Formats: sequence, C-alpha cells, structure tokens
Amino acid sequence: MIEKPEFTDEELYKYSYEVLYAIKACHERNIAHSDIKPANFLIDHYGRLKISDFGLSTLYENKQLCHVFKGTRMFMAPEIFSADQYNPLVADVWSIGVTLYYMATRTFPFYSNDQLSLQRMIEAGIYAEDEIHNLLFRKVVSRCLEVNVHKRATIAELLEMPYFKQYAGENIGLNNNMHKSQNLAIKPRSKDSSIYKSHLAFNRGSSRIHLTNSRSLETFVE
Repeated sequence: MIEKPEFTDEELYKYSYEVLYAIKACHERNIAHSDIKPANFLIDHYGRLKISDFGLSTLYENKQLCHVFKGTRMFMAPEIFSADQYNPLVADVWSIGVTLYYMATRTFPFYSNDQLSLQRMIEAGIYAEDEIHNLLFRKVVSRCLEVNVHKRATIAELLEMPYFKQYAGENIGLNNNMHKSQNLAIKPRSKDSSIYKSHLAFNRGSSRIHLTNSRSLETFVE
C-alpha cells in the first residue's frame, strides 16, 4: 500500500473499508495486531488487500490489559506511551486512524525525527485535519485519533459512519463477503498464545480469510 500512487476517491473508500473489516475480523477473535501501518497492508495484482506481519500481535484474553511497549512509534496510540496498561484493541483503532490519514494525504499526522517530540505530538493529538479534503472521511479519522480512549470509536462504530454508507449498494470492487467472518476459527499449534504460532482459517462461499505462513492475514474473493 505504501508504494501505491495516490488513491482515487473510490479506491480510498474500497481500501479503507477493507482495512476496517480485516481488523474487525481479528478483533472479533480478541486478536490485536499491534503494528498496524501502511507498510503492513499489501495489495496484490488483483487489487486484493492482505494484512502482513503479525509478529507483535496480542491475544486479548479475559479483558487482560497489555503492559508491553510495542509497535511503530508514529502509529502508536498515546496511551501506550503514558499508561502502565492499555487495551490493545483500542490502541489498534488509533493506528488505523494514522494509516487512514496516510492513505488520504500521503503524509503522517504526527512526525518528528526526535522521539520525545513525536511522543508529545501523539499525546496532544493535534494534527492537520484539513489535509483530508473529504469531510466525511475526515470525521472517520478524527474518531480514530481520539486521545481519550473512552471516546475513541470502535471499528463497528466507524463502519456505521456516513462515509461508509455513501456507496452502499454500489459495485466499486469491494470484497463484499469480507464481513461474513462468523466461521473464522483460531487453531493454536501450541499452548503459547502468541498469534504468530496460530493458524486462522475461514471459508464461507467464495470468501476466505486466513493466516498464512504464520505471519500474514489475507482477505480475498476467489
């Protein structure tokens, strides 16, 4: 995704929608990716979105908060810097917001070569919103980049926002079966809960979501 030229309006809708649904499938199984960024979303020559690099992924079991400082700094949620414990699923939503901002602007909302300055920018949550020209998409990003974790949107709430309703019923190349993830199953290969040692398999109709090579979640329609 990071190497793809600027998205058209239709492509921005298509891929932002698919990013959300792919992460939603993970979150419904209490899997936090924990390193969401454009470089980890791949687009194949069929235009299908694939998520890669589950090396930092976390199983959010029994509502147990995470205390590990991990991720890529520019995409890390403010609570990872400032809190002793945080909900990794909620932190993922912030990272989605940074990713969506990049998809729309080809710039980053928070950037500095100095790590402390970058941390302060992220914790303040102030960025150039007007760089996003589509007002509806701007609102989606703002709901992700909410510093207050209690006000930050869930993925389900994001998908109900007007931006994602505007193309309802139109064929713009969306993977329409991606949301049918009810049969997604986690099959651990060992007692270790690390997601890179797990296998995710989903097959319903012509749609599949699966974790391949223990590192990559693919979403596509055959």
